[in-house]
Amino acid sequence: MAFTGLYMKKRRSPVVIAAPHDGDDMDSCCDGNSGLIAGRLADHLGATLVLARNLRRLVDVNKDPETSSDPRLAEWRRHYQRCVFQSSPLLLMEIHGHVSGNFDLEISTGYAGIDSLYRRRLACYHQAVLSALDRTWQPGGPLAAIKKPTLGVFPLDCRVRLRATKTYTFQLVRALRLLGYPCYGLHVEIHRYLRLPPPEGPDVHEALAAILAAGINCFLPGQ
Repeated sequence: MAFTGLYMKKRRSPVVIAAPHDGDDMDSCCDGNSGLIAGRLADHLGATLVLARNLRRLVDVNKDPETSSDPRLAEWRRHYQRCVFQSSPLLLMEIHGHVSGNFDLEISTGYAGIDSLYRRRLACYHQAVLSALDRTWQPGGPLAAIKKPTLGVFPLDCRVRLRATKTYTFQLVRALRLLGYPCYGLHVEIHRYLRLPPPEGPDVHEALAAILAAGINCFLPGQ
């Protein structure tokens, strides 16, 4: 999508997929193609999609509005949080990009002190994603020429580097759970080589969307 600003595609779903740092810049400021992957994932799940594009040089929308000294930038943050939480999701997943994690795919809840039910559901999701990676990266398959991603999930694995423990969005998820609302949050960091593959190569973005969609039902009621 070629635009600058905040975009929301609402669907009747308990799942919200967001990309707060998407953009056309391919430097360290924006997470290039994170919005594309988020859009594919939202399509897989029939989920609501929230995209912030080309805004990060101006404002980091998933941070606390009260820490901004400029009321106009604080309002951008509030607007993003309203879009993400207005439908009272049962699962929120943010898609980000990295170049410095300990794993190619790093998934975090945003805080370590998750309850036992959360831990069981996270372990179920972890196993589903691992199985999907194995099915997708078959020797001799269409993705065989691309390095198979390594996966780390925090707090199940403390080697995960990018834990999102200072991300306001996931502080809100934690607050909702403490108040008794059964909301789950997943912060997903995807290495640059997976987000920005050669255009003439296989469709890595579609593969990633399918992999991240695997096991999402672990977080929904009845599971």
